[in-house]
Amino acid sequence: MDITKRQREILEILWERGEATSGEISANLPDAPTSSTVRSLLQIMTERGLILDDGSSYRKRYKAAIDREEVDNEALPELLSQRYSGSVEALLDDLVERDLLDIESLERALEKMGKERDTPSKERTERIIVTTYEAGSRKTPRGAGALVAGGVAFGIGLLLGRR
Repeated sequence: MDITKRQREILEILWERGEATSGEISANLPDAPTSSTVRSLLQIMTERGLILDDGSSYRKRYKAAIDREEVDNEALPELLSQRYSGSVEALLDDLVERDLLDIESLERALEKMGKERDTPSKERTERIIVTTYEAGSRKTPRGAGALVAGGVAFGIGLLLGRR
């Protein structure tokens, strides 16, 4: 399922509100396009089965036909494939480099991975995180970040079925 940024914004509005008219959607879109553009987008999304309308000819109300989880489950593999050549490690390294991933986030990911699948790499990755943490920084140093990203990437790759 290939969803544009604008279509995702429309879906976010519908997930939040439950249902909305084209005018309500337009009023809640950032950098709001013309009402004609919004109606065209809604028509395309209806034809693709992304949203449903109530069938009325005047002031149609729209609601999402797909749930957020379904869209999110398909978005990550697409992102990995398109931007990171399928490499979870490259994604995590990019997040570390941009200071968007910190020790607390990595610890939560490891904890979740440990509950879902216990692997030898989990222990190795935990040692790296503890060492990095004890070095005195709540943020991962650049060198350690790559090591941590690699270990977590391996674990996440296992969860996604990649080796």
